[in-house]
Amino acid sequence: MPQLDGTDVCRAARAASLPIEPYLLILTTRTNRRDVVAGLQAGADDYVTKPFDRVELQARLQVGLRVIRLQVQLTDRLRELEEGRAAERSLGGCCRSAPTAARSARTRTTGRCWRSTSANRRRPLHPTASAGMHRPGGAGAGTLRDARKRE
Repeated sequence: MPQLDGTDVCRAARAASLPIEPYLLILTTRTNRRDVVAGLQAGADDYVTKPFDRVELQARLQVGLRVIRLQVQLTDRLRELEEGRAAERSLGGCCRSAPTAARSARTRTTGRCWRSTSANRRRPLHPTASAGMHRPGGAGAGTLRDARKRE
């Protein structure tokens, strides 16, 4: 390039605030090791010297496409996680998923204090607490409506 070389372009691209980092490949006649290192240190993701093999260049570009796809997927997942966290915060943190709560060794009481559930794991459930569970012929059999009728 007449005014900028590949390292200058890489530095400018890395300094720009872009939503997704571009995959930068330098294609040049410079074969000196120092030039290769300078290009990679300037922000190039790959460095190919001329003359180049067309099939190799295509393979390297396919790698670049995979990297970009992974970046997009990661960005999407991070956005989903941030949205989920924001939704949880807006609910006051009272909405823990059942699997997470079941794995937890502590549970939140109504006073927003934590207490250990290890002792509770050894105690059988109170019949009215398990009324919604189906236990054929056992205590707590039936629905919550049936439990209310029994009370």
